[in-house]
Amino acid sequence: MYVLCYVCMYVLRELVAATGTLVVMLNEERITNLYFIVHLVASTRTFILVVIALVVYVFCYVLGAFIGRLAEAISHVCCRCCCRTSANDYRNFP
Repeated sequence: MYVLCYVCMYVLRELVAATGTLVVMLNEERITNLYFIVHLVASTRTFILVVIALVVYVFCYVLGAFIGRLAEAISHVCCRCCCRTSANDYRNFP
């Protein structure tokens, strides 16, 4: 059960981060055809797209970490699982 909690948390975090990057890549044409980007050199447009993808990845990674930790805490409260998680560490101080 211990491994399952952490696997779910990490998979959820990475899944949210990858989804954000996928959304940027699927909308690549719309992004690069914006009125202030369309007239730039191709290398500059590519750089802007990579920076946007990086910012979205970091934001979605943090969001996924929050959602994953929230899901772990909710499952711990609801299921009272016997796995040792960080939620257990803070609750069981001597």
